Formats: sequence, C-alpha cells, structure tokens
Amino acid sequence: MNKTKYLDWATLKKLVSKAKRLKLNRGASINVWLLDTLKVFPVAMAIPLDDGQIFRCQIVGGEDGKFFFLDVLPKDFNRLKSVSLPA
Repeated sequence: MNKTKYLDWATLKKLVSKAKRLKLNRGASINVWLLDTLKVFPVAMAIPLDDGQIFRCQIVGGEDGKFFFLDVLPKDFNRLKSVSLPA
C-alpha cells in the first residue's frame, strides 16, 4: 500500500496564506477561491529544497489533471493527512 498525502480546501487555504506571508517562491499566485471547497487535493510529488527547509509540492487541483506548485514548511508537510492506496 502506498500512502498519499492530501489537503482539504481549508488546509490548502491556510497553507497558501502562510506561503504568501512568508514570501515563499510558490503559492503567491494561487487563488483558492476558484477551487471546489468540497474536494480534496492530492499531493502528487514533494521535493525537499534548501537543505530540507521547504518542500515544493505538486498538488492536483482539477478534474482534468491540472496542477499547481506550493512551497510548504516541513512541519506543515508532516501534518498533512494521508490515505493508503493500493499499488
């Protein structure tokens, strides 16, 4: 079983505002108000940057497979919910 991390809309909104406040590279152009509040957003990929100071996460945001990137602090990344998926 693979564990996949995901965000709900409220968590995504908090992390985007935190990225804007901390002036992280990614996240400033994300408009969470255009996203569906009832969906969950899976983290497709997460890469540690700056010696592990941030994670650059690729988040799937639409039904058509469109994605966006968001920089997240490690403590926030470790708090994300996860679900087990069959391989």
